[in-house]
Amino acid sequence: MNKKRILFPALLFISLLTAAVFSACDKDTNCYLEVLVVEEGTRVPVSGAKIVITQESGSIHDEGETGANGKYTTHFPAPAILTVNASLLTDVENNGYREGSTTVRTADGETTTAIVTLASETHYN
Repeated sequence: MNKKRILFPALLFISLLTAAVFSACDKDTNCYLEVLVVEEGTRVPVSGAKIVITQESGSIHDEGETGANGKYTTHFPAPAILTVNASLLTDVENNGYREGSTTVRTADGETTTAIVTLASETHYN
């Protein structure tokens, strides 16, 4: 009789533990990032802006370009604090560009939106 009293709780515990482990595997742990680049002042979305996403430790680096809607989307396998830089070539002959930057924190299974405002003044190299 003592074996039955011990065996049933042990089997129940193992069953619950197994269910918890397998249900945790279904959780979306990716971190999604949507970058929106807008003009300073007008807040109009900017297409064709170059996006560079980095993490201070250097373990994350991603690059892309905004689409017609001024957005660039990507994802990462783990939460992080990221720096998002955007630049737009505005004077091809003289290598003039406008830029902006922001910092964001991503979270498991969530989409974080980073809004980057391009400065109105043009910089030259």
